[in-house]
Amino acid sequence: MFEMESYQGRFLGHTALSNIVWVLLLAFAWASSTVASAQSCEDMWSRLSEGINDGVAALAVFDDGSGPALYAGGPFFYAGGIEAQSIAVWDGVAWSPVNGPMGESLNGTVDALLVYDDGGGPALYVGGRFTTADTIPATSIAKWDGTDWSPVAEAGSTGLENFIYTLTVFDDGSGRALYAGGIFPDDTGTNFYGVAKWDGSAWSFVTGSGGGYVDRVVRGLASFNDGTNPYLVAYGDFLTIGGVSAPGIAKWDGAEWSPLDEVTGLSTNGHIYDVFVREEDGRDVMYLGGGFSAVGAMEANGVVTWDGASWAPLIDSGINGVDGDVNGFGVHDDGTGEALYVGGKFRFAGGKFVNRIAKWDGESWSALEGPDGTGIDGNPLTTAGSIISHDDGTGNAMYVGGFLAVAGGYCSRNIARWGCGGQVCVSDCDRNCQVDFSDYLCFQNKFALGDAAADCDGDGDLTVFDFLCFQNSFQECSTH
Repeated sequence: MFEMESYQGRFLGHTALSNIVWVLLLAFAWASSTVASAQSCEDMWSRLSEGINDGVAALAVFDDGSGPALYAGGPFFYAGGIEAQSIAVWDGVAWSPVNGPMGESLNGTVDALLVYDDGGGPALYVGGRFTTADTIPATSIAKWDGTDWSPVAEAGSTGLENFIYTLTVFDDGSGRALYAGGIFPDDTGTNFYGVAKWDGSAWSFVTGSGGGYVDRVVRGLASFNDGTNPYLVAYGDFLTIGGVSAPGIAKWDGAEWSPLDEVTGLSTNGHIYDVFVREEDGRDVMYLGGGFSAVGAMEANGVVTWDGASWAPLIDSGINGVDGDVNGFGVHDDGTGEALYVGGKFRFAGGKFVNRIAKWDGESWSALEGPDGTGIDGNPLTTAGSIISHDDGTGNAMYVGGFLAVAGGYCSRNIARWGCGGQVCVSDCDRNCQVDFSDYLCFQNKFALGDAAADCDGDGDLTVFDFLCFQNSFQECSTH
């Protein structure tokens, strides 16, 4: 990246001819509505307008009656340059706040999003650390129907005290119900529950004979069937839950809590940050990701599977797992078949450079490489955590949220799109997340120096069409 003084100096030292060329080319480009490009449409990283100003903790797709749209939640205040308190919706072109009739959203952080129908129609359920929704009292959880916010609470209550970190749906034999995980005080305020159930009209705590108390926070929930019985799986920072020793992860069968692996009692030797369940060969397989290196004596770096009876690491070419934390999972079909995608803080998977996100096809890892970079880059805190597949009108793609600085070489601001046909802001030449006159100077410098970064249209040559491509991108990025 060039410093401002550097490319200004070079710009002023260029011949008058180069400036005349700029004027002629830009005039032609302004009149042109399309740009010739030799590059075919291929999967690559692209941005969602100006991105989001802080981390994205959760993603969900919800149809409020006007079509499916992507919702993002987290500790942010702005999305696409507009004010959006902790939750925003992307329609394929721009971000919008999720405000009710009073013009307000939530007054705190969002940690979980889930689409669920409790009998009153599908709605988006939002969990986190807030006390009001559109000025209405709503403690830790609220429901958005596309027009209005409302609390999820029985009469005389406003929700669940303390924090909700996760939401899921589970059937314990009495019908599907909404479950929330976090940490909730009992009547004395000295003991805490970790999981609560909403039956459509009232909340109850998931207790069992052990009382249901948890010694630390429940951060995630998932539904799992081991082939004989369905279970609600809870994971987090806890060591005990419901009076049962179950470090990091436990299961609820509708009556009692028990360790996930009841035979050996084994679990990972570090924190579990996410669990993802998918059907493989007719049965559920659970993927566990986190900051661990083993299950018992078995090496398992960052990711491991559980099928209800045994553990298995993900090994590619003899190399076990990934070289850092795993924070999220998702499933996406890029046109070659559905596959698992894994995100986190790791740089290598199976010994291959992948840069914080990778595709697992059941046998091997592969990187998400675009024309301008691999995976997601940034500082050591950069994390890919929330992953979801969605078609926002520009084609089916995968959306990744977290603490993201750069995706595929371009500024992403905490959320990015992987797929064909997205908005790629190649005109942000100096990669500072702003499109302004300094980018013209930067691009002219790189073109004059023969830098491959000036090959805007990706055809392998630096030609007049790269100027046209740059100008078109500049207009598009300035519009959004």
